[in-house]
Amino acid sequence: MAATALHVSGYGPQRVFFLHGWLTDRHVFDPLIPYFPESEYTLAFMDYRGYGRSRALAGDYSIAEIAGDMLAALDRLGWETTHVVGHSMGGMVFQQAALTAPRRFR
Repeated sequence: MAATALHVSGYGPQRVFFLHGWLTDRHVFDPLIPYFPESEYTLAFMDYRGYGRSRALAGDYSIAEIAGDMLAALDRLGWETTHVVGHSMGGMVFQQAALTAPRRFR
């Protein structure tokens, strides 16, 4: 199974995972990056299947599948826990992921 595209910014101890809304991609959050000092935060941005750099990935494109992709991305990053920013549909993705693995989130 192919992995969804991730972009990581910063190197700080506070980790934040961003989930975009419907009909956008990770770039919707680009204006926020300067507000998170690199030495304090590590930010991760995932493009869902069918969006951005993950556009060619096949799937059923459900909230449950995206939540599974998010948890797999956290594993790839080696992040045991993270804060989450979910915009619109990203909020639903986060809710599904939190039901599946509540201890992964702050």
